[in-house]
Amino acid sequence: MARPSHIMRLPPNVREGITRLREAGQTIDEILEWLIEKGFVDISRSSVGRHIKREDQVMERLRRSKVMADAVVRSDVDAPPDKLARLNHSLMHTAIFDLLSALDGDDDAMKELFKNPKTIEQISRALSSLSSSAKTDIEYRKQVREEVEREVQAKMRKETEEKLGDAMKKQGLSKDVATQIRQKVLGIS
Repeated sequence: MARPSHIMRLPPNVREGITRLREAGQTIDEILEWLIEKGFVDISRSSVGRHIKREDQVMERLRRSKVMADAVVRSDVDAPPDKLARLNHSLMHTAIFDLLSALDGDDDAMKELFKNPKTIEQISRALSSLSSSAKTDIEYRKQVREEVEREVQAKMRKETEEKLGDAMKKQGLSKDVATQIRQKVLGIS
């Protein structure tokens, strides 16, 4: 089993501080200086660099996923909601997979990630949202199918009514007789 990096052995709030500094545009040397000021003098520049490189790789994967999603949505502005829901569902699966695969092989990092109740809660919410969106998508597609079926049936009923009316007219049946035939024989009111 691989030994956890010096950075992964730091308290979560310090690692979050490193992430915030990086997002603010700080260099590796500036982050290392911040760590030394906090009393973490045994951290090497290369440890900080490797940690930042891993974080940058995860962020790049997430950015790529977002760019792909944006491109799909822009190229298909009139896409039906079910297509967009399936796309979002797929992208969220990819994001969770990428996050966990970024930690692959670093068992201590995984343990540390899942120690934080907030992380577990966020992943649970994401998975719950995925399940909910899949269910909503299925319900939407079912409603669309039912609506199309109702429209087809209504159109067929109307066409049948018109053909029946024409046939009865050609046979010289009165309106009363035609109405009785419709109601009693065909069940059409």
